[in-house]
Amino acid sequence: MALDADRIRQLRAALLSWYARSCRSLPWRGESDPYRIWVSEVLLQQTQVATAVPGFHKFLRAFPNLETLAAAPLQSVLQVWQGFGYYRRAEQLHAAAQQLVREGWPSSRAGWSRLPGIGPYTSAAIAAIWLGEPCSAIDANVRRVLARLYAELQPSFSWLVRRSDQLLDRSQPGRWAEALMDLGATVCRPARPACPECPWRPQCAAARAGSPQAYPAPKPRYRTARAAAVLVMSSGGRYLLEQRGAGGLWAGLWGVPAEWLGRTDSQEAALERLLDRFRATDPQALGRLRYLLTHRTLELSVYRAQGPSDPLRYLDPAEVPLSSADRRILQLAGVRVER
Repeated sequence: MALDADRIRQLRAALLSWYARSCRSLPWRGESDPYRIWVSEVLLQQTQVATAVPGFHKFLRAFPNLETLAAAPLQSVLQVWQGFGYYRRAEQLHAAAQQLVREGWPSSRAGWSRLPGIGPYTSAAIAAIWLGEPCSAIDANVRRVLARLYAELQPSFSWLVRRSDQLLDRSQPGRWAEALMDLGATVCRPARPACPECPWRPQCAAARAGSPQAYPAPKPRYRTARAAAVLVMSSGGRYLLEQRGAGGLWAGLWGVPAEWLGRTDSQEAALERLLDRFRATDPQALGRLRYLLTHRTLELSVYRAQGPSDPLRYLDPAEVPLSSADRRILQLAGVRVER
């Protein structure tokens, strides 16, 4: 479906008029501080708005400006990030802050894209909102809106860029980007689109076809399965915790010791390796946890055991950054972990 210049003008006017009436009240809207805009966009990469709003306030209380974030130890940043998931974002945010202190704020989308953790969408969103640079910010919401507007089942990224650039209101790209995001998040929803409320309904090909939820076609999702035995050991009210290695799952965070199963392994063999490693005895099965990640399913068999008090390092779980999976493991063992 091709759109002529008149229809594009109508779409622009309709969306911005709807946005003026219906925009969400979010703490980062209307911001002129690049630090606050940047933090909000990184939070929103993999976090729902309902979690991102209190997370935004929490993060800014701990690190109110670029300099405090850059100067903070990474472990402090990770600890504040607990509950938001995808901890690699916190590491990259911290690394980017240190780079920005040295080099200053980027003056273009291209400059933003050279920072750690900044991909095509985030660089475009920040450049449009803060710099007023006329560029299209394409996230899952925008993809869905455009696929339905044009009734495109499998929109490629290049197709999305062409269509988005065609519609873009270059006189106010930041407002345009926020309006499209809000339309996808609040009206053009994945499962239950509120078509009667949509300013683009008169020109939406998917709505005319009577099946907007069929667009775009769902992407196939593949998850690999991994299993591990994990060990909860305590001494004097503190717990045996290890820091995860760089580059692996939950890198840089702390958690209970785990032994991942190989292809021909058994839970018993993995548990035995754990017990040998820490000279632990009297293992007791506490239960199993299934933990879903974007591309993995983790099956965790949780055990409690007795171990020597020395020279092992026992810690207070509230004093180190933990993954949500390790929080669930400790809760299964009856440990209350304060955030």
